[in-house]
Amino acid sequence: YYGNQEMRKAIDDYKTYLNVEECDHKHINEAAKKFLRSKEGKIIPREELNLALDFAKKSLELSPGTPEYLNTLSEVYLQLGEKSSAKSFNDIAKKIAQEKND
Repeated sequence: YYGNQEMRKAIDDYKTYLNVEECDHKHINEAAKKFLRSKEGKIIPREELNLALDFAKKSLELSPGTPEYLNTLSEVYLQLGEKSSAKSFNDIAKKIAQEKND
């Protein structure tokens, strides 16, 4: 899924999957992370970042308060240039993870 046509198909497939009612929150979070890592050091197109944001939010909707998913959301916001939101979600993830370890 790294060529332009393959990426377009992947995006269409992911959009379809996002609308499935019984989707797996782990797979959705992995999809968000794949969009973030698909360009490895290159600028990620806005459409892909927006889709990663949708996936990150959906994974949290299905499994609220999961630190890993909060971190993914934080990373998406950072890539979108929304540093304040990125920091907020990162702080929440740290707090929840610390509470689980106490």
